[in-house]
Parts: sequence; C-alpha cells; structure tokens
Amino acid sequence: MVRGKKIEEHILSASKIKTFEDCGWVYWAKYHLGLPDSANEGSARGSICHMVFELLMVDRHKHHFDTITKNKGIEKSPAIQRLVWKHLRSYGFDSQENYDMINKMIYVGVNHDFFEEKGELGEPEHAFVIESKKHGYKIRGFIDKHAFYDKDTLVITDYKSSKGKFRGEELHSNVQAMMYTLAGKKIRNKLKKIKVRFLFLRFPKAPIQELEFTEDQIGGFEYYLGYLTDVINNFDVNDAASNFAADKPDKKWFCAAGKTWVCPLRDPFEYYALVDPDGYVISSSKDEKDLSLDSNFEIKKMVYQGCPRHHAIEPKEAIQEA
Repeated sequence: MVRGKKIEEHILSASKIKTFEDCGWVYWAKYHLGLPDSANEGSARGSICHMVFELLMVDRHKHHFDTITKNKGIEKSPAIQRLVWKHLRSYGFDSQENYDMINKMIYVGVNHDFFEEKGELGEPEHAFVIESKKHGYKIRGFIDKHAFYDKDTLVITDYKSSKGKFRGEELHSNVQAMMYTLAGKKIRNKLKKIKVRFLFLRFPKAPIQELEFTEDQIGGFEYYLGYLTDVINNFDVNDAASNFAADKPDKKWFCAAGKTWVCPLRDPFEYYALVDPDGYVISSSKDEKDLSLDSNFEIKKMVYQGCPRHHAIEPKEAIQEA
C-alpha cells in the first residue's frame, strides 16, 4: 500500500502558502500524496532565466553580461545560447518562440541595475530558514538577489516571468514580499528600511513593482504564519476536499482558463512513485527513468484518478496502484 509522503515537519514557503490558499486539493495532492509536478512552458522559461542570472552574477562570467547588455540579447554570447537551448530541450519546450521570449526576458533582467551599482551586492540565490517559537512557525525560501544601500537599507529583488503583474490584494498583502522582509531582518537586524522589488521580465517598459511594509504589518503577518502552521499541521483529506478552487469565484479559473490551460491535477493520469519499505513516497515522476532506484526502495506504477471536484471519486481513493 502506498501511503503518500511522510511529513515529519511542516515548513512553510511562499509557494506552499499560495497553493494552500488557492486550492486545498492541489495542496493535498502535491504535498501529501506526493504527485509529480508537471512542468509548463512558463515555469521552464522562468527557471532558465533565473539560472542565467545566477551565472551572470559570478565575476568570471561578467564578460557574458557585458556582451548581452551591449547587444541587447544573447545572440552574441554562444555559451549562453547553448545553455538556454540545452535546458529548453531538457524541459521539452525547445521552440524558437520560447527561445526568443527567454532572450528578451534576460535582457530586461540585466538592463535594470543588475549589479546594483550604488549598493553592496549580496550573494545570489540566498537561502533562508526562519523559525519563531513565539509565533509557532518555520519558513524557508530563496532570495534571487539582494543589495545594501547606505548601510541601513536593503533592497531584495525577485525576478518574475509571469505574463501579468500583481494587483489588488495580491500586490498589497503579498506573502512572498512579506517573507522576504522577514528574511531581510534576519540578514541584518539593524536595517531601517527593507524594500522588495519584483522585476517582471515580460514588461520591458515598466517591469518593476516595489513593496515596503510597516512593523505592524509584518507583526500581523507573523501571527498569520503561526495560524497557517497550526491549520496545516492538522490538515487532512476531508479539509482538502472542502476547499476546491472551483468553488471560489475568484479562483475557479485555476481549474481551466482560455483555450489551453487546464490544472495538471484536474484529470486522471498514470505516474511512477519511488516508495520506501514503509510505503511512503520518496519522489515521483511521469517518467520512470527520472527515479533513481535504491536497494531499499521500490518503484510502483500508480494511477491518479483525478480531482474529486471534477470526477466521481472518493477523495481517499484518489491514488491507486496500477
């Protein structure tokens, strides 16, 4: 019997929180059942851009940065071109359209104070883990780029590859930005000002949205993190089945939108799970070749029967061995 993932400690992240708020079933399927993520073209483009930006921040690769900024794209940088095509092929999205979009997005990223010339640039892809016993939460994440200004100001930059900017509640009460602000306080606790800058790579004329929060806002957010941790620690399949995106007027488009977008967890599919001797899922993939078999583990072919909101199945029976 496959039990799903073994969860010993719930650590929050911005993506986990957003998934939980958007659709309880998707949260359950990803983080409890251990279903494989399905890559899409947008996420692949974003991952490749992030990879290139991280590489360009290394001193020995600065000549690539100079070439890209001078030529307004990666055409004159064969090494970066090869890297982009290599990873597009690995994702299965190696079209000229995707390459052209990534080319433009990379230029937008490097063309907006990439090295923070007036500030002291910190390490790229800064990982953070923050635990508060007072509020009862633990969070973790990665900062794309951060820089210090005038010794008391921190600017945190996050690159976005989405086709839309933040608006409304998503802009003014942005979970990711608040988590970055908490991380900034940990990086240097005497900072007077922390700004979070979202740089939208598909908006070359006006890519930046910048957020800053008061002490009261961040204090309230910490209580919210404690509340979420308590809810998630007691989350079960019945909770998941009572919180579908399809039942929320502002979220139901997550199930299907436009001519092509369909939630990857809406409909049935087969996949493979790497399972430990106790039946817990270690990892999963739609391609058996992606799983590394250990002598103590077993690969099992599984069937996901689809989202219970859209298919006549019992939530507890969503996954079955093939």
